[in-house]
Amino acid sequence: MDSISIEDLTITFVSTNYPRKLVRHLREIKKYQICKSEKGIYYVYGDQIPIQILVASQLDPSENLWLRSLTNNLHERQMARKLIDEYQKHEKNVLYQSMMDVIVRANTQQFNREDKRMCEALRELMEEEFEAERGKARREGLKEGRSEAVKTVVSNLLEMNMPIEEIIKVTGESEEIVYKMIEELRG
Repeated sequence: MDSISIEDLTITFVSTNYPRKLVRHLREIKKYQICKSEKGIYYVYGDQIPIQILVASQLDPSENLWLRSLTNNLHERQMARKLIDEYQKHEKNVLYQSMMDVIVRANTQQFNREDKRMCEALRELMEEEFEAERGKARREGLKEGRSEAVKTVVSNLLEMNMPIEEIIKVTGESEEIVYKMIEELRG
């Protein structure tokens, strides 16, 4: 309890398009002020907890590649190629691993339909990652290593404010296991 101070929290809404109804509600009903910080980033003032709204379609792709890609509707082949290039530069970083895993899992159908070579490249990339995790898990004890890897992914997804239902889908774990991991992470 109170392990994270309320001053250290931020509520982030991520939307593909500008959320007119939400903004109207925040302005008219809640009487909050909404200020555009930069393309695709809006700050909401008036609540005790800082709030921001990210509009993925408005974000500058050259500066916000990873944020723009957190969608289940990734169609731009160039963006996917940039993601792979950036990922390869940082493939040892757990946050990049988690982000790439989420993006690939969320966009499997799009990649299968649109560009078989892209899908294969992503699968190979992720397979390398999974193989590395499997190897690590074997060294540490298969069950413990897998559990820790999944717990790291769950932790990173929680930090990105992903809904628990989506975390369950992404990890492929049961609802019970995911909730248990969340309890461990928060407790």
